[in-house]
Amino acid sequence: MDLTVVIQTLSITLAIASIVIAILSYENSKKKNEIDVQMAEDKDLSEYAVTLLENTYKILTDNGENINPPKPIRLSWLTSARYILRYKRIREQIITARYQLICDENEGMWRHEFYKILNCSDFNHMSYFSGSSMFNSCENIEPNSAFVITEFSTWADEFQDPLDLYNYKTSLAKNPKILSGHIGLKNYLNKLENLGSDEK
Repeated sequence: MDLTVVIQTLSITLAIASIVIAILSYENSKKKNEIDVQMAEDKDLSEYAVTLLENTYKILTDNGENINPPKPIRLSWLTSARYILRYKRIREQIITARYQLICDENEGMWRHEFYKILNCSDFNHMSYFSGSSMFNSCENIEPNSAFVITEFSTWADEFQDPLDLYNYKTSLAKNPKILSGHIGLKNYLNKLENLGSDEK
């Protein structure tokens, strides 16, 4: 084989390899850029979603001043429910697992706050929602808004409670000093243990 042919063949092979490497490099760079853009968008969305949840609570409770119960103001219930629905729509758009987790954790915290305010006995009376003078309001609470907020305050059936996976006895066996100085809890756990052994 002629040396010129070998050099031409090597040149062509190197040129093709360079093109392939350039294409792969471009694709990797493009993919990384898309991931970076997605993460930036998800970060912005998650921050906005968390703010929506906080504002949802503030609107219904007059910045936390009226929580037992919140004042039966129709507009407050409507706006709060709308914010919850906006939050859910935004949360569905978030793709990055990290920002999904941030939203989910904040949602759980705010769900608990709503649960606490809706656990007030005043909500057992229809008059709270129907604009009775008993609550100094002539406004009926719009049913969809009341339901959205009540639904948000409850845990979904598929919620996996992390406490279901935890066993205090295992942690106590690993570190018995946990109960040092916590006499009340120690006595309570001992009582539970004794009750359990009595039942056997």
